[in-house]
Amino acid sequence: MLSERKLILRISELLAIGGATGALFLALMSSLRPEPEAPLLLLSCAGMALLILTFLPACLLGGEFVRTVRRPSTWRQRTEGLNSDEIQAIVKWAPTAYKAGACAAVLIAVGTALRFGSITFSENQLVGVESITGLALYFSVFYLLALPVLGSASRMPGAYAQPDA
Repeated sequence: MLSERKLILRISELLAIGGATGALFLALMSSLRPEPEAPLLLLSCAGMALLILTFLPACLLGGEFVRTVRRPSTWRQRTEGLNSDEIQAIVKWAPTAYKAGACAAVLIAVGTALRFGSITFSENQLVGVESITGLALYFSVFYLLALPVLGSASRMPGAYAQPDA
């Protein structure tokens, strides 16, 4: 079970902190000093790779929580989302700063969607300078949302399958 692998969770947590910090820094720098020749494809590939190492484990932890704590018996119960009590249980051990970061991520997502809309680019087309800022902000949202889940799982004693977790 992933919730038992504290070292992997801690590494993912640190990567999420680095990813969020780096993405927010990139967004700030690209808005202050726009560079039309920025290597966006390289940056977006690196961002996606880092996102896989952070957001995917957070999603897997949510699935593990459902399987081990809720113990669904029907297909509908297995595919239902988490309710607010279950989300609170998942992030119970997370530092307050991580929870505040996740709340800020929601505001960043709404603000970025209103300001930039969807970001599209291709290798053959020159990317607008604003797209770099928008893409970095969108990446930061996912890193910040994963952070309380990863931080809580890495700090909680035991695993979700254990009754005292």
